[in-house]
Amino acid sequence: SFAELKDSFTAIGWRNWLARRELPFARAWVELHMLDEHAPEAWQAVHRAFDRTAGRVVQRGTLAALFQAAPHFSPLRTRIEQFYAQSSALFFGAGLPDGALSVRELCRDLRRLERRHER
Repeated sequence: SFAELKDSFTAIGWRNWLARRELPFARAWVELHMLDEHAPEAWQAVHRAFDRTAGRVVQRGTLAALFQAAPHFSPLRTRIEQFYAQSSALFFGAGLPDGALSVRELCRDLRRLERRHER
């Protein structure tokens, strides 16, 4: 019946909406809206999303594990490597360099790839 079909589409839509909210970069995207993108907390939110994606802690030297777990992120490999290099400078070096990448833009682009991959 029409009512059953409508309920089925509603359930599918609701499930898809919930799934998208639970994806690692979707969650980080929400967090970033409340933070200054140059704040350490913003960079940590993106790190947590990478960790959840890979199923382990990802560090600059273990990026291969990330790309193995999420090959759909390969088009952004250069920017991801840049993120890890700049993150290392932020947390263990002299701080973010002038012209540091935008973690908000990187997260947005990763979120898009993540959503396309989940479809």
